[in-house]
Amino acid sequence: MTPVIKRYPPRGNLQLIRYDRSAPFECWRCRKTKVSKIQAIANLERPRIICNACYGYLLSLAEIKAQDIEPWLKAEQIHDLTIKEVSAKQAAQAAEKHEKRCRQYWKFLSPKAKQFLGTAEFLYERMIDRADLDFSPPIIELVKSFEHQCLMGFVEPLKKRAMNESYTEREVSADCDDKDFGRMAKYVFGREIRPPELGVIAHTLVTFIHSKERILESKFLKILKVHIYSCRDVDYFLNPERFVAQVFKLTQSYRNPAAHVGSLPKLAFEECRTMLIGPSGILWQLVTATG
Repeated sequence: MTPVIKRYPPRGNLQLIRYDRSAPFECWRCRKTKVSKIQAIANLERPRIICNACYGYLLSLAEIKAQDIEPWLKAEQIHDLTIKEVSAKQAAQAAEKHEKRCRQYWKFLSPKAKQFLGTAEFLYERMIDRADLDFSPPIIELVKSFEHQCLMGFVEPLKKRAMNESYTEREVSADCDDKDFGRMAKYVFGREIRPPELGVIAHTLVTFIHSKERILESKFLKILKVHIYSCRDVDYFLNPERFVAQVFKLTQSYRNPAAHVGSLPKLAFEECRTMLIGPSGILWQLVTATG
């Protein structure tokens, strides 16, 4: 056995080990055969040998999860970290089985939504018999797919509609300062670059559903009303038991737990995937509603 030169201080459940010469090994996480003097140990159900690249990824993942910030922001950072792991070609190949099974919906998905689905599937297939790995990253990719399709299919057309409307600075300022829908109003009126996340979109719709009098006073809510009633399935956005309830479950049961410290099992990914793209998947409902 190759002699150990140095054991670096553990960082959480991760530890680097340097040997006196290079030796081949297969990384438990990425399955690639590596030759290196440095190996990392991930203490999962049992100690697993991983490569330096996977060590860096898992360390960054743990640091993101440990932050004291909003879950959606941690999920965004995990997404930014994860999307670099899978090439566009790998994602496309992994997504092919979904394309064949759901061809009637697939053509309506945005390119990014397809990529995020493919990224989730690629990671899942690589991890499928590694039950002690954390399935949080592919779960977040599933949620990001739904979120991006919501932006492209619902929010961006709403923003385009608002650009063709006339309104005063006073009307815009009042809507952008609103505590319930101000965040989304800022984006729609071009006062904010970053698109709203799922929770913001759902909260805006909850406000709209329960604010008949406010619609008469708000330019943003008037534009939103026209936009909703132009959708192919108006009830999907106005019925609290549909889109709003779906977003609540998707964020509270999957995205937020995936962003917190700890790990999620394979079963959680499979449940989330079924919810999203199963026979009556919510992603297909979204596509049908916005058409």
